[in-house]
Amino acid sequence: MKRITFIKWPAGERRGEKVINQGALVLGVMWAVSITLAVITAIGVYVMISMAQGFHMAGVLKLVTYAGVGIGAMVCGGMSARQGLVHGLLVGGIYALCYLLLTTHWGIYGLETELLINVLMLLLAGAAGGIVGVNLPGGRIKRRGVRRMR
Repeated sequence: MKRITFIKWPAGERRGEKVINQGALVLGVMWAVSITLAVITAIGVYVMISMAQGFHMAGVLKLVTYAGVGIGAMVCGGMSARQGLVHGLLVGGIYALCYLLLTTHWGIYGLETELLINVLMLLLAGAAGGIVGVNLPGGRIKRRGVRRMR
């Protein structure tokens, strides 16, 4: 536990440096959405092509969604290289807000406890992914073409 960084607030902010890395945040949300859509599409194609029954896939789809948010938060935390908990919670929160709006709009859920549990699980997956992303060995993940927005 000594070497794990949950959140690190810099002692002195440099002039013009933002606390939240918005480029990393956008990239993390994009990773979360794209991984989730790709895996869910692959599962849907599998169910359509094979004669597998799809009624038991609800739990698998939830796990895929949580894993997608966790991986997106990992990318965001790794790119920001600090404050992984905050960046991960933001990725999970943005994803959870979109999930909440779409599921209530389409009538899949009303405001029920199961929906709130799903939102909390998305936030937890984001927070865990952000912490893991900051603590990955190899230092900061460098992505070409992503700049910090000021």
